[in-house]
Amino acid sequence: MSKLTDKLRVYFQDKETRHIYVDEFLNEYIGTQIKVLREQRGWSQEKLAYETGMKQSRISVLEDVNYYSWSISTLKRLAKAFDVPLNVSFVTFGDRLRDIETFSRKSLERLAFDDDPVFMEKSEELPVSMAISATQADQELNSKQVNYPHRYSLTTQNGALAMLHTPQSALEKAGGSEFASDAFYKNASMQASPPKLSGSLPFHIPALEKGPMGA
Repeated sequence: MSKLTDKLRVYFQDKETRHIYVDEFLNEYIGTQIKVLREQRGWSQEKLAYETGMKQSRISVLEDVNYYSWSISTLKRLAKAFDVPLNVSFVTFGDRLRDIETFSRKSLERLAFDDDPVFMEKSEELPVSMAISATQADQELNSKQVNYPHRYSLTTQNGALAMLHTPQSALEKAGGSEFASDAFYKNASMQASPPKLSGSLPFHIPALEKGPMGA
């Protein structure tokens, strides 16, 4: 365990301090990763601006580690441009400490879909064991008559995601018991912009100051 982690474990005993710190780190993490992904692809800010439909000046702002007004929709546009999925999830403070501990250019790089080794093999070339396992799983699923008490149907209303609780019997009468999930991918718009933080980090993370990733 590094000296930085030891210090943070002490600072994190105070709730306000730990939330200010991880919020600041998240802003720096996102801004730095955008720059790292752009440089990993050999793109200029102008090229990323073209791929996202934004202006170059906007990309410059997004790569600023002091930027804080992130929105899910903007991050989705960047993810699509980089051809990577966006992951947004809640984590523990222990998870965040590990992120801080391992923070580096290498940890921020992500392969685009076309370079992802998982998808570089054709489906018919997958190992036989995987095909057998998938077949067995399908057979086991078909052999079991599981009667779920209810299903969930996903749809959108007024541009927001809505979840409708629908009994399985009603779905079967409508023509099947499959999840109506197609609407999840259409017109769902969720944005979240965190408030500006007035606090500052009690000390700097070395990897975020100067080095191969730049200021």
